[in-house]
Amino acid sequence: MLSRSVAACARPSLARGLASGRALASSRGLASGRDPLVHATAVVEDGAHVGPGCSVGAFAVVEAGVRLEEGVQVKPHAVVTGDTVVGPGSEIHSFAVVGGPPQDRKHDPSLGPSKLRLGANCVVREFVTVNGGTALGGGLTAIGDNCLLLANSHVGHDCILARGVVVSNLVQLAGHVHVGAFATLGGACTVRQHVNIGRLAMIGGASAVDRHVAPFVLALGNRARLRGLNLVGLRRQKTASTEIAALREATNLIFGVGNDKDAGTMDARAATSLELFPNSLLVRELVGFVRGENDVSSDCVAEWDLRRLRIGHLMPDR
Repeated sequence: MLSRSVAACARPSLARGLASGRALASSRGLASGRDPLVHATAVVEDGAHVGPGCSVGAFAVVEAGVRLEEGVQVKPHAVVTGDTVVGPGSEIHSFAVVGGPPQDRKHDPSLGPSKLRLGANCVVREFVTVNGGTALGGGLTAIGDNCLLLANSHVGHDCILARGVVVSNLVQLAGHVHVGAFATLGGACTVRQHVNIGRLAMIGGASAVDRHVAPFVLALGNRARLRGLNLVGLRRQKTASTEIAALREATNLIFGVGNDKDAGTMDARAATSLELFPNSLLVRELVGFVRGENDVSSDCVAEWDLRRLRIGHLMPDR
């Protein structure tokens, strides 16, 4: 059974004000403990939890089983459904569908719940779709704090996005994709199922990614090839120049730029990188990724787009 709006139940005068068309106040300006603001035309089902300071816009739908934490904004015509928790301060914009069932023919709801967990202070823009997990894949899709999902992007079932990830317009993530913290996926890129993208990686726009992408690198193309380090991302994170220099040399060695391709297998080259830079935490993280130490196979994007490679990516900082 559908409930009346939370605002109508809590305070009739507020409901009348909302029905008259006055704009909803921003949850960012609401004090903790303030009644949620729900437009009179919104649908909040029995069994949904709408936390203090939340706002639910006109014709939005919040279904039973959804939990909106403090200060969440659900814009007009957005839909939040399923076993979904939306973290405090997050925004879900118009026509987004968050928590919908997995797009997987093997999914059987009788085998277990399909869950979605969206972190704090995330922004989900217009027409984004985020699906819950499948029982066979662990039952959970998880998106970390401070992620930005731009318009018309899709996050498939059982995906795991760490904090600070940027998913640009029209990006399509198939099921079971894992994306490391602060990675950026450029507009209209597609990522095949079960691919892992490392921390602070950058995927160029319109790329097709069919293998794992190591941390800290820039990959571009159809199919995606290496272009060097994600120097912009590294510098935004205030990475020391010595670490960047070590990463540059290790990346060139591991993925075999030029004559380095004769230096044995990728595993052997990774071991050599650790010997050269034993004190570099970032080199250690890079080597761990390509060795598959975190349940990631070593089938990484390793070819270089030498026609477009910027020489500056291969040169040490001056």
